[in-house]
Amino acid sequence: SGTWLRSKIEEFDGSPAQVAANLGNELPAAPRFSGNATLAHEWRIGAGLTLVTTLDARRKSSEFKRLNNNLRSEVEGFT
Repeated sequence: SGTWLRSKIEEFDGSPAQVAANLGNELPAAPRFSGNATLAHEWRIGAGLTLVTTLDARRKSSEFKRLNNNLRSEVEGFT
């Protein structure tokens, strides 16, 4: 599965300086892309027993943690 998100602050109430610093920025904690995949396999090993193995992977792109999208608040993506 996967998600693709384009978030943008379109309205902001605050002082003129706060509005200027935040308007048009990405929402915090909203990565542009995230996705995951799972692969599962079953082996029937007899006597009513089944061995199940799974492999999971997840990818998440970078995201900001503050409204002002300050580069120091950007968290790198990970897999």
